[in-house]
Amino acid sequence: MKSIIQWSIPFSLLTSSMTVIAQENDSIRQAQEAYRKAWNKTLIHSDIFIREYTSFLNKAIRDIPPEKALDVAMGEGRDTLFLTRNGWETTGFDITDEALDSARARAARENHKIETVTASREAFEFGSERWGPDCGSLC
Repeated sequence: MKSIIQWSIPFSLLTSSMTVIAQENDSIRQAQEAYRKAWNKTLIHSDIFIREYTSFLNKAIRDIPPEKALDVAMGEGRDTLFLTRNGWETTGFDITDEALDSARARAARENHKIETVTASREAFEFGSERWGPDCGSLC
C-alpha cells in the first residue's frame, strides 16, 4: 500500500509568498521600464553610436550566402539594414521601442523590409533552428 504524504501550507504563508512574488514582479517591470526609457533616450537622442555598418560585419558575411539573420539588441538597426541591403532576410529585436520605430522608418525610406520585435532577451521567442548567423554576436 502506497503512503500519500500531504503537505499542508498555512494559507497566510501562501498569501504572504504570493504578495512577495507580486512585489518582485512589479520591481522587475519597473526596472525593465526604466531600462527601456534610458536606452530609448541614449539611442535616439545622442550621437554615441555609429549609425553605419562596421567593416567587421562586411568581412564577416563576405563569403556567406544570404539567409535568415537575427540581430539581438538591434537598437536603430544599423546591422539589420546592412544585412537587408545585401539580400538577407532579417529580424531584429530590442527593448527600445523608439529605436525600433527609427529602424523601421529608415528601412521604409530605403524600400527594405525588416521584421522588428519589441522584446527583451528574456522575453524574445528564439525558436529552434530559425536563424542563420546571430548578428548580435557578429557585430
